[in-house]
Amino acid sequence: MNRTVLEVALSSTMREWAAEKTENHVKGNSFLKSVDTHHSVLCGYLGEAAFQHVFPQAKHIDVSKYDFLLGDEKIDVKTWWSNVKPLLSYYVQIPTVDLVRGAGLYTFTCVLADHSKAFLVGWIECDEFRTSADFRKKGTRRQSHPRITYTTDCLEMQILQLKDIRDLISLEKMLEATP
Repeated sequence: MNRTVLEVALSSTMREWAAEKTENHVKGNSFLKSVDTHHSVLCGYLGEAAFQHVFPQAKHIDVSKYDFLLGDEKIDVKTWWSNVKPLLSYYVQIPTVDLVRGAGLYTFTCVLADHSKAFLVGWIECDEFRTSADFRKKGTRRQSHPRITYTTDCLEMQILQLKDIRDLISLEKMLEATP
């Protein structure tokens, strides 16, 4: 199967937008002021900036239940950071506490730790993810990579199991053509 991992160069404008959103998000919330959490929030907004770049018709909602509206589809952008471009054999995860939201679709984006690039790796309907992904218990080790210990209860699946990001781009083009 010929799959696409879409690479997006993160511009200074995108990084500045994400930094401003992050600062506004963490103000007054002492839990979010740790360096690791602050970086994770920043990467989340960088993932949203990359999504908006690829899907300019999507309306950024910025509510706790989902991030974008693309036509009638409510989309939650799930982002993680890494030092390397993700391979199709890598896994995506969503902590179980984040599953009860209001989105209809999840998209998955990886941001490089230096904030230079983002990779849109795929998408899936939320209900399909909940039923198809594998449950992983906090504290257990990944069988395929025993050095990795799960830090929270989560659902996980391989990137290869996600739908190709090009299919979502096709959906956006159909929505643009609809009067």
